[in-house]
Amino acid sequence: MIGVRPTRRTVLSKLVIGSIGVPLLAACSAPAPAPTVAPIAPPAPAATPAAAATPASTTVVSAPKPTAPAASAPAPGATAGVAGSVPGAVVNVGGVRLPTYTPYTGTTPDSPGSADGMIDPGYKTYPANRPKSVQSTPGDGSDINIMTYTGGAVPPATDQNPGWQEVNRQVGSKLNVNMTPFADYFGTKLQVTIAGGELPDLFFIIADPGITLVPEFFNARVADLTPYLSGDAVKDYPNLAAIPTRAWKTTVYDAKIYGVPVPLRPYFWWYWVHQELLDQAGLKQPTNADELKQQLVQFTQPQQGVWGQGVEAGPIYAYGLWMGLFTSIFGAPNNWAVDAASGKFTATFETDQYKQATSYVKDLYAAGIFHPDSSNYNTISARDAFQARKFVYRYDGLEMYGWRQPPVQLTPAPNIQLVKPFGPNGGAGTYWFGRPNFGFVVMPKTLSQDRVKMLLRVLNYLAAPFGTEEDLLLRFGVKRSEWTEDSAAGPVFTDKGKADFMPWRNIVAPAPVAYLPVVAPEFPTLLQQWESQLGAVGVEDASVGLVSRTYAQKGATANRTLGDGLDDIIAGRRPFSDYDQLVKDWLDTVGTTAKSEYQQAYTAAQSKV
Repeated sequence: MIGVRPTRRTVLSKLVIGSIGVPLLAACSAPAPAPTVAPIAPPAPAATPAAAATPASTTVVSAPKPTAPAASAPAPGATAGVAGSVPGAVVNVGGVRLPTYTPYTGTTPDSPGSADGMIDPGYKTYPANRPKSVQSTPGDGSDINIMTYTGGAVPPATDQNPGWQEVNRQVGSKLNVNMTPFADYFGTKLQVTIAGGELPDLFFIIADPGITLVPEFFNARVADLTPYLSGDAVKDYPNLAAIPTRAWKTTVYDAKIYGVPVPLRPYFWWYWVHQELLDQAGLKQPTNADELKQQLVQFTQPQQGVWGQGVEAGPIYAYGLWMGLFTSIFGAPNNWAVDAASGKFTATFETDQYKQATSYVKDLYAAGIFHPDSSNYNTISARDAFQARKFVYRYDGLEMYGWRQPPVQLTPAPNIQLVKPFGPNGGAGTYWFGRPNFGFVVMPKTLSQDRVKMLLRVLNYLAAPFGTEEDLLLRFGVKRSEWTEDSAAGPVFTDKGKADFMPWRNIVAPAPVAYLPVVAPEFPTLLQQWESQLGAVGVEDASVGLVSRTYAQKGATANRTLGDGLDDIIAGRRPFSDYDQLVKDWLDTVGTTAKSEYQQAYTAAQSKV
């Protein structure tokens, strides 16, 4: 379900992917190699509602409402967004108090973000004053074995890697990092390690529907971190306290915190347009579904090698239906919705809005607006084609904005912009928030309390916020050997630095920021504007923080079967009348039981608040 990203990228692509300080990659792509400015960004989740299978949490906040723009009323069956993080708030998820959110204030952004973390702080340049965020040596002199993935070539060993050596020196322990290429790590390495006997001190688990995660595994094999991180206890580890609240939600199983997350911003998928083509045609962005269809048809000119929309087909994409694009336009729930009064859950597939979106995408297919290579595209090839302007609209990750030069010179120059959300008949529409984190790092249950505390101190170091002295080392390595200072760009990798780059952020990561100085100096304020637009209409997945064992074990397979059927309906291989039976089969296989289990978990969590 998750493809392998190429192991070579241009310098520009590396810059953009890493510099924003948080995972950016769109679904079904493994990470890029070492970026020229910042750490490797993890791959995105498979584009499937199975993402909801990763346990997430129901949130109760006893503090003022987040400062992000207020969400407009969602369509029937939707669940209004919650995603923010209120500093100092008491947030109970799945029956446990999450770590008290305390944002880092040691650096001053050029354009501040929102207090709840829904809008990223913006930096035009890398901070010149870089404070230390860790004042004492976290390690105890012992070796620490760590297992995680890498998106590119495995970097040189410690004795040939000055940056790695310096991290070990500052940590006060030897970090033995076992790095495995992404596809192999989640394809075999992680499962084999979990199934085996001895576990490393720290190992990374992806929050992905293809990997079955149930409370029994955590209870039996993984250290309970609740006593060390719940509530104000996290203040012993200030950099971990600066990780936004939302990112912690899927680390909870049976009212226990089991991991430290790699946070994702709520805005995972973005709807992009070649604005220069709209301008050239004298058109404004669409404001309803009919206008979008008209533009997609108008721009589809096969004789010119241009189509309206570029998507991926197959069960985990279904021509953009499965990924939340057209379904959010029509107001379908973000995977799961809940009625707060009764606790009753509704799956997105069984709503009229999802069915309407399916009919709409089927009509788009019949109109011929999808690029004919859609059935063969993966995320990378579709992305490349969009950059080459083979189609006008594209649903993809944030890195689509200026992520690299197009493969051919285009006239007029590309101007890729976000499409402002809209509803089927106009209005604000909705937007599906993405999952809270890419994954989280855990520890074996067999460790002593002293060792758990020591490892948390090390993770606190590795989670150093953007612009700190530790962050500079973790991002770039050692000055002169691995990076040099550029007056405009700030730190820039040397060739050795590119080769030496360590994927520390594939273990733990700080809160995201908006930072892209070389390619787009206007990026911070532009991103903040976009985040404000999406946050205003954002819809959260109601299953976040809850566990359905049935969905965790059977959801991915059942979703693939349903996705195959929807893909066939859209492409005309099955009649639209099959829709209801496909959903009924899905409900019989997994959905009905999952709804009941989510309701039980939701009710139990509410009773513990």
